[in-house]
Amino acid sequence: MSERRKKVLAVLASLLIVCGCCSGLGFWAGTFFDQFLVTDPVELKVMGREIATYILPDSYSEVLGFNFMEVKSVALAKDVQASDTVIFLMQVPPFQGQVSEAQAEQQLRTLVQQLNLQPLDFSQERVENRVINDQEVEVIFNQAADNDGQGFKQMLVFLDSSQGKVFLMAQGSEALWDQEELDNFLNSVR
Repeated sequence: MSERRKKVLAVLASLLIVCGCCSGLGFWAGTFFDQFLVTDPVELKVMGREIATYILPDSYSEVLGFNFMEVKSVALAKDVQASDTVIFLMQVPPFQGQVSEAQAEQQLRTLVQQLNLQPLDFSQERVENRVINDQEVEVIFNQAADNDGQGFKQMLVFLDSSQGKVFLMAQGSEALWDQEELDNFLNSVR
C-alpha cells in the first residue's frame, strides 16, 4: 500500500474517532483500526449505498472503507495506487447529548484542517452556498502547496442523504483536480 493511501487511512480513522467521541463511543482506540477496515469490493459497494445513493465518477470505485458500530466511511478513487483525487463519504451518526449537530460539523471541519492526506497547510480559498437534494449547503474549498510548489485542493460539505447526514471530502492535486466531475458527483448524492 502506498504512503499516500496510508495517510488516507489515518485521516479516515481520525474522523471516525471524532465521530465516535461525539456520539459517546470514546472508548474506541486506534489499536482496533484493522478490525474495521473494509477492502472487499462487494462489501464496499454495499457499504457505500448504506451511506448514500450516488453515481460514481468515470473510472472511480469504492477502494477502502471503515465500518465501526453505526459509523461507515468509504473512500472513492480511480485507482488504489494513483495519486489522483480521493473522495470520502462518511455517515455522520446522530448527535445526542451535549454536542449539537453544528458543533459536531465544526469539530469535523477543524479535524480535517489539522489532519490532511499530505502534510500540507490548507487555507480556505472560498465558501459557496449550493442547493443539493433541495437543501442549501455550504461547500468549503481549501487550497495548499507542498514544498515543491505543487498545488492541492480540498472540498468539504455536509449534506443530507436518503440514509441520513453525510460528510463528503474530496482532496487531490491541483493538476488532476476536475471540479466538473466532483460537482456532478456531489449533485448525484441522494
